[in-house]
Amino acid sequence: MEQIDIRQLWHMVRRHWIILLALPVLPVLLVGIKNYVTITPYYQTSATLIVESKGAQPDKAQDQMIANSVLQQHLQNYGHLARSRTIAKSVIKELNLPLTEEKLIGLITVSQVNSTDLFTIQANNVNAALAASIANSTAQAISKQVLEDNVRIVDPAEIPAFPVVESKRKNMLAAFLVGILAALSFIFLRVYLDNTVKTPSDVKAYLGIPLLGMIAKDPRGKQGKKGKNEDLPALITLEKTTSPISESYRSLRTNVEFASLNLVTQSLLITSSGRHEGTSTTVANLAVSMAQTGKSVLVLDADLRQPSQHTLFGLEKGQGLANALVRNQDYQQYIQKTAVPGVSVLTAGPSPANPAELVGSERMKQLIQEVSGQFDHVLIDTPPIGTVTDAAILAQEVEGVLLVLASGEVNKESAQRALELLDNVGAKMLGSVLNKVIG
Repeated sequence: MEQIDIRQLWHMVRRHWIILLALPVLPVLLVGIKNYVTITPYYQTSATLIVESKGAQPDKAQDQMIANSVLQQHLQNYGHLARSRTIAKSVIKELNLPLTEEKLIGLITVSQVNSTDLFTIQANNVNAALAASIANSTAQAISKQVLEDNVRIVDPAEIPAFPVVESKRKNMLAAFLVGILAALSFIFLRVYLDNTVKTPSDVKAYLGIPLLGMIAKDPRGKQGKKGKNEDLPALITLEKTTSPISESYRSLRTNVEFASLNLVTQSLLITSSGRHEGTSTTVANLAVSMAQTGKSVLVLDADLRQPSQHTLFGLEKGQGLANALVRNQDYQQYIQKTAVPGVSVLTAGPSPANPAELVGSERMKQLIQEVSGQFDHVLIDTPPIGTVTDAAILAQEVEGVLLVLASGEVNKESAQRALELLDNVGAKMLGSVLNKVIG
């Protein structure tokens, strides 16, 4: 069994707090409705009787013990007598009750008072006065029926002022506790069955590569296509420079630069295991962060299948990388300046029929080599390595590879498979980025 981290469990509780509240409340509401509809309030009262032996009191202790034993047996017998058909028939006749004998017996409970000579006759009914009448009438019937002992009423039943509600409260309390247990079980099961990569410890344990950055997921927005947060500006490092997310990208920039200090040039390929993990937004914001230090950066959109860099930077898709590769033209004419000083973009251009063949061509290798000599940094946006071969092909031609992982979305097997595919082609792994981190 995989060990469950307490922090992970607490994170899941915070993430599913609505369920934690709703599951206990829902059964309480259902039980409350059921109580209101099906459980009729009833009243409960009891009469107390004492049993006294008619014979003389024994002198010897042994005789006293025998007499007490006989009296206790009589008490048990009188308890059975109180719920007999004979007594029930007498009470029904006296009170003129529209009940069967079995129904009346079901309303009566007899119990001895703490091993004494006293016993009580308890009656339940939806009518308070009738409950008292049934208890007293039954007690009187027993006292008349018994001849060998003196049985008399010492405390007659009184009309109760309030109905019995304990059963309803107990039912609702039990429903609440069951709901709490269900909620905690749900959360525990989610944590136990969750096989996604969520934390730095997951990256270390399952991938064994450096974690170069953690990018938070803003709780106000939802993640859209390719991991883009639809309620936030795409280039948050440009438009919200003081935000915590922008600071996270600057931290990623610093860690990438330190991790690639030994590289002659700094061409960096960024990919992920699957779609919607935020590869494109990571490329764009990392490029802006690098340019803000005075470096020249080229964003090369090598995702010829679903390109997005032209959208992120507000450029015309028009012609781009695909044109340069298909027609063997000068790529320089397709490089576009952006509104961000120091950042240029070579857009993907029109979608070709054979993207894998184009990115694996000699022309593509030559292009990467040439642009690496012209810019301080070249960031290459690629499709997910877990779905197509484009990233694996290009990973052999760059000085470093960065793997983007969507926290809580990408499962461990997919992340491990992506890393295996990169290792198989001899990719130079710089590390990983944990994206969409919550909390």
